Amino acid sequence: MSQTPTQTPSRRRAAVDTPGSVRSNTSTSDRSVLLERTEELELEIEDLRRAIASERERRRSTQRQLEKQRATDATRDEVRTTLLEKLRQMDDDALTALLGASVQSLARVIAGADSAWVAVDAGLVPSKSVGVEGTGSASDIDRRLALSAQGVQHELHRTRHAASVNQWLNDRQRRSNALVQSLAQFSYLDIDTLDQASSSERRSIHLAGSYARLFPIDIRFDVDDSGPSPAIQRLAIDIPSWLSTTLNTPHALFSRLVKRNDLPAVLLMLRTMVPLLSLRRNMFTSLMESYTDLVRSHIRAWESSHGIDFAPWYPPGTSRKRASSRVDETLGRSLIATDAETLVLQNSHGASLTLRFRIVWNRYGHAVPQLDAQPNVPAGLMDPTATAFLQQFDHEFKHLCKVAVQQDGIVGWQDEEQDQAVGRWGVMPALHATIAAFFRLAIDDASDTGSD
Repeated sequence: MSQTPTQTPSRRRAAVDTPGSVRSNTSTSDRSVLLERTEELELEIEDLRRAIASERERRRSTQRQLEKQRATDATRDEVRTTLLEKLRQMDDDALTALLGASVQSLARVIAGADSAWVAVDAGLVPSKSVGVEGTGSASDIDRRLALSAQGVQHELHRTRHAASVNQWLNDRQRRSNALVQSLAQFSYLDIDTLDQASSSERRSIHLAGSYARLFPIDIRFDVDDSGPSPAIQRLAIDIPSWLSTTLNTPHALFSRLVKRNDLPAVLLMLRTMVPLLSLRRNMFTSLMESYTDLVRSHIRAWESSHGIDFAPWYPPGTSRKRASSRVDETLGRSLIATDAETLVLQNSHGASLTLRFRIVWNRYGHAVPQLDAQPNVPAGLMDPTATAFLQQFDHEFKHLCKVAVQQDGIVGWQDEEQDQAVGRWGVMPALHATIAAFFRLAIDDASDTGSD
């Protein structure tokens, strides 16, 4: 009794050809030979098909000529027979009248009164050349008209192709301009001139312009294309000396990045610095408006030193007011230089609180803020309570700032359009609390100065 198999027999698997082996090379060679032979056979088949079609066309032409000749002979015999029968039936007077009549009368006698005496083959009429003046046969005129129409079609094709290429170039230029504009707006880099000189192995690029309309910048570098990927060489960046001093404080990071030809890191330094400049200036301006009596002497000295007003500042493209397109290096120095880092609040008793907002960079060129406060109390105002307060001041201030930045939103960022509550939390409540505690100000009347 046969048993039904409980599992499918295993199929024999073909051995896998290892690339580079004798079997693989032989298989590849055989496949190439078969492909070449297949192509040759296909070409021979195509030649045979063309030969068969040509032979059929020749036979059709011969058959049509034979049929036309037979029809012509039959018509000629029929005309001869009909004419002889008509002539036998006529007497002498009728024959005389017929011979003296016109050709049309003779044709009517042969073909009959109801038949047309002239039959014209429609294929012999050059319909395309009807009404066209020209010399030569009708077929020549038709041929010239066909060539002219073909030339018009080719001209239209070239015109459509040129229009398509022109539209593609315009679209590409429009996309490139939008990309360059977006990159310039994002990087705050206003390019005035851009020159490039190419050689067999490298390209020399010179870029001159301004950055965020605060200071001029001149960048020169070479791009080496001989390697697997382009590499920047001989990087040189010309910026004002006061800016170079600020960027090199305290670890000469800017000079080291230029020496390493690290242009992306240098641009990152400048790009991440600009929002922090706006944040610092707007934060100090807000404190100036809240504590006018405490900062009056410091603001007057600052404005006298720089020759401009201590006012809020926003990066280009973010302010609702239309900013000037010219470079204001005085404004840039007032925003970036070292004396822009501090804001001194001092009361009438000589107690002062110095807020310092520093911008530092990590080794990758990313700017980060550092905020600290330095209290100063005259010796005549010190007591055990003030001493204990000052001993814990630095620790408590750093703790407040650390907790404050964990809230939603940071003051100075333009996000109030999304939510009215966003933007009111951040370091500002911590600063207000610190100033009120240090100067013993009433919470409801923060603009009045007190005694320490």
